Amino acid sequence: MKDKMTRVDLFLWTSFVVVTVLFAGLTYVFHSLGPMQTLVGMVWMFFSVVLLSMTKQGKQLVLVINESKRELQKVVWPTRQETIQTTVIVIVTVMLAAFFLWGVDALIMWAVGKITHLG
Repeated sequence: MKDKMTRVDLFLWTSFVVVTVLFAGLTYVFHSLGPMQTLVGMVWMFFSVVLLSMTKQGKQLVLVINESKRELQKVVWPTRQETIQTTVIVIVTVMLAAFFLWGVDALIMWAVGKITHLG
């Protein structure tokens, strides 16, 4: 069953829209001033994150992000040596496949040339 939006969530989402429209207008006004436009964008992003993190959906997103962070900490990342070895294996395999396909292509072109008397 779909949950209804609370008045607080409605207020926060409305505030987000108002802040976004306000900062879009400020971006238009400061359009020629690069540093000021960057500052306006950073302030907008800060207020957006604060407003949206207080909504029900924002709290769920924060929970998902925290769970993802915990899962990433469990990952066993490869060592530098393993990464280098795997990269070399991939490069050699790609080169061998490229040469094989080049040879097959050249053979097919030669055969088609002989059959059509163009080669």
